[in-house]
Amino acid sequence: MRRGNWPLLLARALVAWVIALSTLSAFALDPSRSLDEYALEVWDTDTGLPHNQVHAIAQTPDGYLWFGTWEGLVRFNAREFRLFDRSTVAELADNGVRALLVDAKKRLWAGTSRGGLSRLDRGHWTHFDQQDGMISDEVLALREDSLGRMWVGLEEGGVAMIEDDHVRNYTSADGLMHNTVLCIAETPDGSIWFGTSSGLNRYKDGRITTPNLGNLTPNRQILDLYVDRKGRLYVGGDFGLLMLEGDTLKPVLPDSGLSSQAIAVTYEDSQGALWIGAVSGGLMRLYRGRLEHLSVEHGLPHNRVIAMLEDREGSMWVGTGSGLVQLKDAAASMLGLQRGLSDAYVRSVLQDRQGRMWVGTSNGLNQLMDYRFRHWYPGGGPVGNHVLSLAEDATGTLWLGTYDSGLVAFDGQHFRRIGPDQGLAGTQVRSILPARDGSLWVGTTNGLNRFQGQQVERFGREHGLPREYIFALLEDRAGRIWVGTTAGAAVYENRRFEALELPAGQQMRDVFHFLETSDGTIYAATSDGILRVRGEQVRVANSTQSDLPGAIFNLVEDAAGALWMGSNRGIYRVNRDELDGVLDGRLSRFTATQFDRTDGLANNQCNGGSQTSAIRAADGKIWFATAKGVAIIDPRQANEKTMSAPPVVIEDVRIDGRAVATPNDRIELNSGRHKIEVFFAGLSFYSPNDVRYRYRLVGYDDAWLDAPRGRPAVFTNLPPGRFEFEVSAAQLHGDFNAEVARLTLDIAPTFRQTPWFVLLVLAGVIATIWLGVRARTAQLHRRERQLAALVDERTQALAQRSEALQTADTEKARLLEELRLKSEAFEHQAKHDELTGLANRRYFDSQLARDHATARLGDQPLAVALVDVDHFKQINDRFGHQIGDEVLRALAGVLRQFQPIDERVARYGGEEFALSFPDLSFDEARARVERLRLAVAELDLTNLSPRLTVTVSIGLSADRKAKHHERLLADADHYLYEAKRLGRNRVEPGHMPGSSGTA
Repeated sequence: MRRGNWPLLLARALVAWVIALSTLSAFALDPSRSLDEYALEVWDTDTGLPHNQVHAIAQTPDGYLWFGTWEGLVRFNAREFRLFDRSTVAELADNGVRALLVDAKKRLWAGTSRGGLSRLDRGHWTHFDQQDGMISDEVLALREDSLGRMWVGLEEGGVAMIEDDHVRNYTSADGLMHNTVLCIAETPDGSIWFGTSSGLNRYKDGRITTPNLGNLTPNRQILDLYVDRKGRLYVGGDFGLLMLEGDTLKPVLPDSGLSSQAIAVTYEDSQGALWIGAVSGGLMRLYRGRLEHLSVEHGLPHNRVIAMLEDREGSMWVGTGSGLVQLKDAAASMLGLQRGLSDAYVRSVLQDRQGRMWVGTSNGLNQLMDYRFRHWYPGGGPVGNHVLSLAEDATGTLWLGTYDSGLVAFDGQHFRRIGPDQGLAGTQVRSILPARDGSLWVGTTNGLNRFQGQQVERFGREHGLPREYIFALLEDRAGRIWVGTTAGAAVYENRRFEALELPAGQQMRDVFHFLETSDGTIYAATSDGILRVRGEQVRVANSTQSDLPGAIFNLVEDAAGALWMGSNRGIYRVNRDELDGVLDGRLSRFTATQFDRTDGLANNQCNGGSQTSAIRAADGKIWFATAKGVAIIDPRQANEKTMSAPPVVIEDVRIDGRAVATPNDRIELNSGRHKIEVFFAGLSFYSPNDVRYRYRLVGYDDAWLDAPRGRPAVFTNLPPGRFEFEVSAAQLHGDFNAEVARLTLDIAPTFRQTPWFVLLVLAGVIATIWLGVRARTAQLHRRERQLAALVDERTQALAQRSEALQTADTEKARLLEELRLKSEAFEHQAKHDELTGLANRRYFDSQLARDHATARLGDQPLAVALVDVDHFKQINDRFGHQIGDEVLRALAGVLRQFQPIDERVARYGGEEFALSFPDLSFDEARARVERLRLAVAELDLTNLSPRLTVTVSIGLSADRKAKHHERLLADADHYLYEAKRLGRNRVEPGHMPGSSGTA
């Protein structure tokens, strides 16, 4: 009956696969690119992985990646690894995880080396071992078939089939060739295939057989079985890779050398490329008959490939014997040492008239030939090989500018050096320009030369140059020579130089590169932004009008008219129309899109100050010289990959510093004051650094708040009630995910805040009134009977009544005063931290927003500092949480000495504090927080413990250009982490950010 459902199940599976493919295909690795053109990132024990050997990889529906290692099961959220082992999960009986699988019910299965099988289902673990009927606890392989049965390959235990949590075993007594089953696969006809230590078995119609699949039927250990989307079965082992065609096994690419490799794992990606992992031969990819190879020579940490997976964003994850690898199809690809480059530090690139690519490095000249570099060394020895600049003249001669050996002519075979003896102004040549009249202009660090036949002219400051240190040369269409120096630019026309003058109030120092566009406009890359010369108009756009860094090194225009430029912070793209709009006064800002390490760069440092450090090749791709090779960007593809918003998960919740479980995404808290911390993560593995977050607490404040990356949402002293915490994520320039992660918080009221208390108070008031009325009535009756005879007593009673009313008025005034004091106390609690008495985060943020708006309106300075107690966890662990609380109170006292204004000093969360300083410049604020840091370091805490000392790390931001106060906080947070990274007990940055330079 179940086998009869196979076609329907297969159809459903194919539909699901098509849907999955439609979401992945836009992000999958482009198979037209070579393997070593992908961005390659490695994780190992130095970067958080608990063990370097990764046996298995899986991705659960919530977006997490899971890795099986010898040290346990590892969950990865793109920022950090979380380990699950037998010390934290009782159902994980062994740390060695050798197999992983996510089944159709979205459950994660983990097969361990000696502890049986574990299953994770919505936070709950289940365990299967010999006590549940399995013959062996040593799991080697997992596979779910089309009927939902789980097949478990065991070492010396055959294969276990788990159906509805019941176990049935198959061994050699049932027909298996060997009781060690290393791999399992299912073909579309319903056959289950087992790879054993002695050959291949097939299970069908309840029977296990040993099929004869031709002369290549293996009778030895089979390491891998894989079925591709076309239903073809691949068999891997020390015999290479075979494929089942009909009833016969045939070698895959028999002439490719695959038969000489021991194949450990096979995987087909969403583009139809077949990835092949070898036992000792690295990683291979087969696509349309072309086999490529990636090994340790190309950046792979180890040539043993054990596991592979393509994630939902199209990255390929590879588990090796010495680390985890991510390959992604980033915007930039790198050519470096893996292609034979003589040195990774690249200074110049050039494409000659024949289309050949030349690269000048710190150690020689390189020519790219058949995807490999050939080397030439103009110095002929250990010196003189640093090639700074490149140019080709009309005769095809290649000209090289060197760092310390002058000018060199290269005819393809021999080098000819030109130095000071031949009239060269200096030995460091940073720019070369073959002019249309046949002359050769050469820019050195000691002046400018013009070589015309046998004549040599030298030009310096006495000829009108702003400075003799020459960076850039350009001949425009009118024949004018543009010269970029360390003190601005000059134009050579009619045999004289004229320095370029800027509008009043603008400056220009280093001019690194010139670009002339098709309409005759001249742009220049400078240390102070982008210079534009159009006719007689000279304008400069800088970082105050965009997100560009201060200094840019080169300018290249793509076919669509966008400008590309390199910097010390990566590569940037600017829409030329937007740039001109700012320079013409039509727009206030232009967009600068950044490409950095997350986009495939091996290093964010691009090189400049020499010609040419960036070019547009004939195929439209742009080449940049960087500190770790040549970066290549195809502008036509750079924007095609629009990443959707990543899924977001709530990872941890801490109540008063202690982690708590979150069953059904709901937490119930008793009455009282609590500090609630919610940790979350957006699961984007393609570009984790570009993920943005926002959250809100519905029922308390429905407004969305931007959240710094890696920081939890913190709430203190919430009132009783039910609140819904929601968090959403987005990519850098994308929309936020409509699917939010939610957490319900139920905070119980105190007895005074319950309806019962209100009813009891109301009943008491009514009873008091009733008793009063009765007493008053009785009193009146007595007085009425005694009225005639006791006039004096009545007068006395009236006096007593008057006194009682006066007392009641006094009591009423007292009660009103008590209510006022309690109201003020509640208001203070809402704005202040209970432990330290400082303002809380919400109160500080609201005041900072007002201060920032005032500062921008009046163009006044505003500084923000984030202060974090160094190693505070060690203080708690060593001296106890009570001492830790006392340390925070003592630190709060020091902070108030440096910022006594209540709403401008706050406990920002945990051991972190925030201060704002209106009207203080960066230098003034830094001096104050430096004194603060010293005061904390000198704080006498011997009354708490004789051995207790405390230091703090401080991040400071005083960017007057920040449009939002959140930007100030983000910058301060960045420099706080920089202070920690540089050793703690320090203030960062050391000086006002914004200075720039070039190598």
